[in-house]
This record gives sequence, C-alpha cells and structure tokens, in this order.
Amino acid sequence: MAALAPTRAYLSIAAGLAVQMGSWSADLTGAPYWVCAFGAGAGLVYGCTLAAEAKGYARWLGFAGLFSFVGAVFLLLLPRPEGRTGLVRLRRRDDA
Repeated sequence: MAALAPTRAYLSIAAGLAVQMGSWSADLTGAPYWVCAFGAGAGLVYGCTLAAEAKGYARWLGFAGLFSFVGAVFLLLLPRPEGRTGLVRLRRRDDA
C-alpha cells in the first residue's frame, strides 16, 4: 500500500489542478465556482500531503497545495531528506 502513495499523490494533484483549470475555463460564477474551487483545493492539499509523506516530510507540509500550482511544484521539487531535521518526520529504527 505504501508503494501506491506517490502514484495516488500525483493523481490527486493532477485531478485538483484539472478541476481548477476546468472551473476557470468554463467561466463558472456563484455557487458552482465555489464548489469546484473547494474540491480542487481539497484534492491539491490531499495530494500534496501524500507526496510530502512519501518523500519523508511531515504531512502538514502538504498544505503547500493551498497555493495551487506553485505550491505543488514547490513540494514536488523538494529533495528527499537524508539525515536532516526540521520539517523531516522523525522515524524510529523499527519503522524502516
């Protein structure tokens, strides 16, 4: 199941961006726009949360998805942590 996390993350990010671009191109107004915007934001945050966790960072870093495309690209370009602390989720030795 852990091997599917990056794939699910990238699909969620792509779906969130697709819904966001679709709502812009359809020129929605009023309630339908806000429903699409909320769905796109939720998909982006969910996907970025999965991507952050798959890379070894804390899940809350997935809130970078609230910045839409810029936040998703920022998170996807982050290198995998190797022995660093800070935003890195600490693991026990038996979690490996």
